[in-house]
Amino acid sequence: MRRMDDSDPPGSPPDRTFAALDRAYTQGVETAAGNEVVEFSLAMARHAVRIRVMGRTLADTIIRTWAHLRVPNAEAGAPTLTLDFLDAARAGPRPQVTATRLGEVSPDGRYLSIQRWQSITAFDRSAGRMITHVPDGSRVSQQERGRPLFEALGVWLQDRGVLPVHAGLVAHGGRGLLCGGPGGSGKSSTCLRCLEAGFDFLGEDTVGLEPTPEGFRGYSVFGSVQLAPDALARFPRLAEARDPIDPGEEKHMVMLTDLFSSTMRHDVMIDAIILPRVTGVPSPTLRPASAGAALRRLAPSTLMRRHDVQAGLDRLGALTRSVPALWLELGGEPERVPEFLASLAP
Repeated sequence: MRRMDDSDPPGSPPDRTFAALDRAYTQGVETAAGNEVVEFSLAMARHAVRIRVMGRTLADTIIRTWAHLRVPNAEAGAPTLTLDFLDAARAGPRPQVTATRLGEVSPDGRYLSIQRWQSITAFDRSAGRMITHVPDGSRVSQQERGRPLFEALGVWLQDRGVLPVHAGLVAHGGRGLLCGGPGGSGKSSTCLRCLEAGFDFLGEDTVGLEPTPEGFRGYSVFGSVQLAPDALARFPRLAEARDPIDPGEEKHMVMLTDLFSSTMRHDVMIDAIILPRVTGVPSPTLRPASAGAALRRLAPSTLMRRHDVQAGLDRLGALTRSVPALWLELGGEPERVPEFLASLAP
């Protein structure tokens, strides 16, 4: 995200974008039939989130990646964040506002706006409300189905003291295992093999990280996975459940919430950091890793997404100093990975 100033090219200031989308949402709701506005609640990072969707088709799409975080509306409590979605196919064309893929932030930092594929989102950080305008709720892009509001939610989480981390997170016996590494390291495959073996699952690409008096807590953010064809071929059950791939996409998306609802978890305390790497060993092997090695694995891809790099680096440094880190060397017998990680449970 970048702040707008006088040197910026012409565009819609984020505060005006928010106001325009607010008017469009209000008008859409006023003209909609009673059954067209769908409301549900989530518990995300231990905060109540209210979601209101103008358009039932769009609502059915939006809820899939967050189904494991859903709670009854009556039990949710006062929302910290409200997410309003508007299906333009039912409510009329979007106001004439623009944003960039990287996002725009108002000079005072209160408002931000961002364009993601077909949709545009405006976020009032002070009010705790996001409004997203989708051109057609029946044709939502793959990225927006799997990880809706990715950038804006990252800002909201940081405002709540939760750092979005590029890592996977599974748990066994109540012990959270944070899996970090770059693309191709085996991070996603490790988490998915654990999921299929009955581990609790919180994510394989993006999770939240928060310091607490008891240690670091990890949070689930999305319930989807995107895999390249060669990786997906190793998981036949996931391959059968994959969504149709969008034109131009190289990875297939699978909604894990459709398959593993009983083992999808909201949050867990982190007890160890696992650093997968492919070394060609005959069977999975665990070896001690230094805090510095763990930080080098977690920091680069996490911090490139964040607007406050130093705070994120400090958070990751504190995590890597507080829990043990282990290299998970991969090669033969990949199906035994869950067995080796389960041995870490007390």
